[in-house]
Amino acid sequence: MRKILVLLFTAITIGVLVSSKLTDRSTLESTNKTGQVPSKEKRETDAGNRIRKALLEIEDNSYTVLIRKLQDGEEVTLISNFKEALSSAEVLSFNHCDFISNGGFYTKENSPLGLFFLKGEKLANYLESDFLSGIISKNRKGDITLSRSQLSITADLEFALQSGPYFSLKSETAQGFENEKARRSLIAQDSKGKIYFLAVYDSGNTFSGPDLSQLKKILSGVNDNNNLELVSAVNLDGGSTLAFLQTGEDSIPEIKKSGSFFCIKNK
Repeated sequence: MRKILVLLFTAITIGVLVSSKLTDRSTLESTNKTGQVPSKEKRETDAGNRIRKALLEIEDNSYTVLIRKLQDGEEVTLISNFKEALSSAEVLSFNHCDFISNGGFYTKENSPLGLFFLKGEKLANYLESDFLSGIISKNRKGDITLSRSQLSITADLEFALQSGPYFSLKSETAQGFENEKARRSLIAQDSKGKIYFLAVYDSGNTFSGPDLSQLKKILSGVNDNNNLELVSAVNLDGGSTLAFLQTGEDSIPEIKKSGSFFCIKNK
């Protein structure tokens, strides 16, 4: 009987020690460089601001979609790069961005194609165009809006950018576009007003992607497969100028320079 009690006591002691070691190890693994354990909210934010990857089958084609959500506590700024001609990596570093995506279209003369308003200055006027049918704007309160209509420039505006096409997932109207296949860059908004940046490319060839007529189906597929409620989106300059970069993540650099960038960083 005494031997049984000794063995039982030994087993309990070993169990407590092992449990303690595992707890210590778990704590160390989640401890940051300052020696402090990140809060639950911090860990959730770190997990949420990662680039999410989705695989979709659309019309017998396989596409990869990269998704970066704008988190609470982060802000988006617009950066002009028409004259500077910096690489996306340089823009990310110089501006201390956590993430950057390319902006809208530009001309051979290195000027914006369509409305471009930034820091109180209008670099280009609104352009009547069925293709460039979207406006991305941010007011000084930090609210970002995707719209189809022409925008009035006011003192309350921080930036405004024309691009397109504009897509409404609520509309059943079919849109006809050219059938050229290219990798695509988009900014999207969900039913709660949250902002997402997306990059879409052929799963077998990162230099190719869908034609514009497939984007609405792709956005619907993103909703269905990722529990999202995207309601609208604006196509950005894609193809060889597509840039989708985040430090420590799978990133896509541009092949030729982007005329502008969206930069995400903490407020």
